[in-house]
Amino acid sequence: MKIAWPQGWKERRRAWHLRRRLPLYGLALLAALALHHEIFGADGYLAFRREQAIYQSHARELARLTLDNQKLHASIRQLRGNPHAIARIARRQLHLTRPGEIIYTYPKSSRHR
Repeated sequence: MKIAWPQGWKERRRAWHLRRRLPLYGLALLAALALHHEIFGADGYLAFRREQAIYQSHARELARLTLDNQKLHASIRQLRGNPHAIARIARRQLHLTRPGEIIYTYPKSSRHR
């Protein structure tokens, strides 16, 4: 014996499945868009990594500049408090001599192959 289904039952069943799954598809699409925005957006993960790399390079540069600044401050303290340091720099850089002093300079060696 065959069961006689009412007319249009397939269309109603298809519509019922669509009504049931449409919110699920909408949520999946919304989740995919939110994930895309979190990764590729202006404040997303990739932008965060880029900013983090910039921050680290600036931190390295700041550490280098701080060390240079400390060296310069030490040099200033030495020049202000030690007159022999000034004389040593003048003799080395300006080739100044004391009376009766002779300076011998040697040419830089050049190696030929």
